[in-house]
Amino acid sequence: MKVKAITSSFTNAPEEVLRSGWSRECEPGITTGNEYTVYAVSVFRQPIEGYARLVYFQVVDDTNGVSWLPSFLFEVVERSLPADSEGNLFPSGTFVIGPSFVSESEEAYRAMVELEPEPMREFRARQREIGLQSE
Repeated sequence: MKVKAITSSFTNAPEEVLRSGWSRECEPGITTGNEYTVYAVSVFRQPIEGYARLVYFQVVDDTNGVSWLPSFLFEVVERSLPADSEGNLFPSGTFVIGPSFVSESEEAYRAMVELEPEPMREFRARQREIGLQSE
């Protein structure tokens, strides 16, 4: 899956995004107009009034950092997913699509969000593999 950054600012972020912990001053580390590969997708329900669902894309930002960024920053330009993508719905209500080392359990997902060493090794190996496939 590929997305294109339609904004590189949280200035006009939807209220549900701001209520989830982002601020208008946040810098997402992406460049408007650039395309980014999506390595995983998470959809979760906010534990606040209204239960808005937020979609996050796991991308590699402009500093080569792994980031989970809200979908309002992007438009989808290519919808296909890698063959190893799996979906999983966790008891918390979070739904994740990605490789098994991210989607196999809520603990695995959290470890990836926290950028723990083992999932990061697997992520970087997968990043190299996907990069080679797209050449």
